[in-house]
Amino acid sequence: MIDRDRVAAALRDSLHTVAEIPADKVSPDASIVSLGLDSLRLSEVIMEVEALLSLELPEATLLRLNDATTVGAIEQIVSEALAAHEEKVA
Repeated sequence: MIDRDRVAAALRDSLHTVAEIPADKVSPDASIVSLGLDSLRLSEVIMEVEALLSLELPEATLLRLNDATTVGAIEQIVSEALAAHEEKVA
């Protein structure tokens, strides 16, 4: 079973590391735009999340992330991908 808190922590850490966004500014309802992220910066954040979770997100997941508008939406999409990955290796 996937721990969504693990994904949220990885995303929070990645936003801080890559985009220098303080953790207290990151909430599930925070919009990507309000955090000042453009598509390139968001891609860098996602690559960092992949590294922290030891996961390579499938192309279909990456395409879904293009439509995510909030931190919570990103958490949900990555959580689903991680759960699917863990089911494959189990």
